[in-house]
Amino acid sequence: MIVSVHPANGTIATVLGTVSTNIDSYQSEIKYIFVKSESSDTVFDVTFTDIFNNVIFQRLDITGELNEQMDLPGYGNLTMTIENATKDEDFNYVVGIIK
Repeated sequence: MIVSVHPANGTIATVLGTVSTNIDSYQSEIKYIFVKSESSDTVFDVTFTDIFNNVIFQRLDITGELNEQMDLPGYGNLTMTIENATKDEDFNYVVGIIK
């Protein structure tokens, strides 16, 4: 069996400290999450919720960058939300998904 990492990546911008985007992780496993704010001193929260609005991953009070490895089973379409950001700016993200 060949296993490959399919990164979901992009740039999203907060408005009033919040932004969300959809991540498709159907029949897969999330191996890492990387979220970086434009400014190194921006504080923010990152939450992943499933289609039933259950929180499956959450990190609070991140300063500048979240870079975390994990073994999180895919739950289908997930929503990644950046919230409580101290600045409205661009955030780069990469979510490593193994299918």
